[in-house]
Amino acid sequence: MFLYIPLLVQSFTCLAKSLHVSIGTNFVGERSHIARFQLGDIVVTDGVLEQISETDQMIGLNRHAQWDWGMVSEEEFRANENGLLVGEYLMSMYLSEHGVVFCVITEAERTKTTLSLPEEARWI
Repeated sequence: MFLYIPLLVQSFTCLAKSLHVSIGTNFVGERSHIARFQLGDIVVTDGVLEQISETDQMIGLNRHAQWDWGMVSEEEFRANENGLLVGEYLMSMYLSEHGVVFCVITEAERTKTTLSLPEEARWI
């Protein structure tokens, strides 16, 4: 079972601000949009709901949206950078405050981003 959250950038920005998650600034010092690419709908797996705090979920999603890929391999880092240019899937990996690794994966079509544990992820 998955938790399905249709999420607008504006509502994500408000939630990120309430959690004091950095949303970044652009080179002229103005606040940037929360996502540097389209996230689509947000899906959270049961494993993440059970093991990852909401704060860690939001921090991971924010980092992913800002092109901070976390703990991925050099190969996956390059694949993400290329994926931004050619429209491939994007994958990030982060460590929660309790030491649990979780993934954030945006599909190539940019219609859905999934937060999952590595054992739940389809592409790992």
